[in-house]
Amino acid sequence: MAAQTGQLEIIEGATTFTARMPAARNRWLVVAAVLFGVPWLLAYVALSVVIVMRAGNVWRGLLLVFMLTLLTILIDVLAFASIWASVYTLSGAEVLNADLDTIAVRRSALRIAIPFRAKRGILDRVEPVVEVAAAKNVPHPRLEVKGANARLRFGAGLSDEEAAVLLRALSDFIDRTRGQHASGPEGVEPGV
Repeated sequence: MAAQTGQLEIIEGATTFTARMPAARNRWLVVAAVLFGVPWLLAYVALSVVIVMRAGNVWRGLLLVFMLTLLTILIDVLAFASIWASVYTLSGAEVLNADLDTIAVRRSALRIAIPFRAKRGILDRVEPVVEVAAAKNVPHPRLEVKGANARLRFGAGLSDEEAAVLLRALSDFIDRTRGQHASGPEGVEPGV
C-alpha cells in the first residue's frame, strides 16, 4: 500500500514499511557551512596549492600537504560535515525502513547516507516526541521508536498532521508484525 500526505510518502508491504520524508530546515547549519566549512576548505585548498608550488619539488610539496592534512584532519572533517549538514537541511531526506528484524532511519544528502539502525526485538512502540526544542525556530524530531535500551528519533521535517499519519501507520505496522521474525523462532530458518 502506498500513501502520500504532503511531502510524506509511505510504502507499506506485508513485511516491510518505508516512509520517505523531507529533512528539517535549520538555518544554523547553513550559517555554519557559510561561515566555517566553505572558507576553511577553500583556504586549505589554496594553502595546499601554494605549498606545492613553493616546495621546489612536487613530491616534497605533496609530502608537506600530506603532513598538513594529518595536522588538521579533525578540522577538515568538521568543515566537510558542516557543508554536508547544510545541504542535508536544504535538500536532504530521511528514509525510515522497517522490516521483521530491524528499523533503520537513513539521512541522506549528496548521495551520502548516514544510517541509524536498531533491532526490532528491543524496539516495541512508536511515540510522539513531546519535548520542546531549546529555541523556537530550531526543528526537533517529532517521532521516536522506543524500546528498553534503544530509541530512534526522526521526522523533524514533518508537519503535525504528517507526523500523526506516520505515527498511526508505523504503529499499525509494528503491532501487526510483532513477534514475527525473518529468521523464524530462536534463529531457526523458516522451512528447516
